[in-house]
Amino acid sequence: MAEHWYEPIKFTFNKEIDFGTLQEGFFFSSRHGVYEDLETEYDAINYVLIIYNPGGWFNGDTLDIEITTGVKDIYGNPFDGNGNDDPDSTGDNILYTVSIGLLGDYDESDLIDFDDLITFQQLWFSDTLQTIDEIGPTEGTPPYLRIIPDSKFDFEDLMVFVQMWNWSAGFNYGGNLLAKSTKTSNEDLSLYISYSSKENENFNFNVHLNVSDFINVGALELTVQYDTTDIIFNKAVSYVDESWIMLNNVNSEEGKLVINLVDLNQDARVIAGKPFTLSFAGKKDTETDILWQADVRNRSGLIKYQTSEKFTFNTTAPIPQTYTLHQNYPNPFNPSTTIRYDLPEAAQVHLVIYNILGQEVVSLVNKQESAGFHSIIWNSKNQYGKTVSPGIYFYLLKTDRYIATKKLVLLK
Repeated sequence: MAEHWYEPIKFTFNKEIDFGTLQEGFFFSSRHGVYEDLETEYDAINYVLIIYNPGGWFNGDTLDIEITTGVKDIYGNPFDGNGNDDPDSTGDNILYTVSIGLLGDYDESDLIDFDDLITFQQLWFSDTLQTIDEIGPTEGTPPYLRIIPDSKFDFEDLMVFVQMWNWSAGFNYGGNLLAKSTKTSNEDLSLYISYSSKENENFNFNVHLNVSDFINVGALELTVQYDTTDIIFNKAVSYVDESWIMLNNVNSEEGKLVINLVDLNQDARVIAGKPFTLSFAGKKDTETDILWQADVRNRSGLIKYQTSEKFTFNTTAPIPQTYTLHQNYPNPFNPSTTIRYDLPEAAQVHLVIYNILGQEVVSLVNKQESAGFHSIIWNSKNQYGKTVSPGIYFYLLKTDRYIATKKLVLLK
């Protein structure tokens, strides 16, 4: 039976049938698609009935095909569906059900998930294209889409995959996450938190995924489970470049979130810093947990790193005991880096970048700030919005009671 949109449906009989009797004993219906140009052919040599639609089947469709005793062989004998040599019995009418596969479900798991995203990435990199690989452009509504083949694997295919991933993501939340380490490499992923303002009785904060120097990373999946009685998920923000595609889906009732990142640039690059940030609001001042799993793949789609851990934190910011200016991360960097600093009390804060000659490049902060843990990103641009030259720079933090300077390095 056909599983792919372009394959005909074939029935092989054990004797030659009278093709003219199909109108009386052959019935076709579909549960989702409309097929106005359905055609049938009969191979009288091999006794094969072939059913096809010139434009292909709708993916995700279910086809019902009934062959009854109205179909006769060339000697006038009715169809003997149950093979008991009694073609007049009621059990001879046979209903066949054919399921057409989902677009983007490359591993045929009935889900469009991270494994399918990895396969899509490898096809994107490939120089050859087979009929089974193409998934766009299409017509219809997900998941019931019919391909309009254009012999290309491009942005149209990507948009169809995104539609199917979004449709499928709601079904990809089975089971609870395990809070134990399953690391498979020496490279490292971690979470850290930063706090912002309080709005409408909710305490706003961000959870950042921190990545050490991952070389040759092609894709990353982060799955998060959180307590909905403590916190509310707001949004996910990506900091990677435009070659990376981010897909995310949240189940706010169950407190589960899945984020997939895949790089469609064929050049191997180092990932460091914050690939993305998760923005939450705390419902109350309390300690809570996030259970998270990460799956990192190399550019061939093979597992590079996996971990499953628990991250415990307070929904409201603790107050630092001392002033501290932290080393920027990453360092060296290109094109952006994060500078963190701690204030044990409210203060007028000045944070300035200087070049090696002591000339001011840009003022990042010049305002009154509350006590707490703070951070800001420098995108390697000066006060005029122009990117500065690679080299050594310094950043200075100054308040009425504290002053500190650290060095940072911008790479080419």
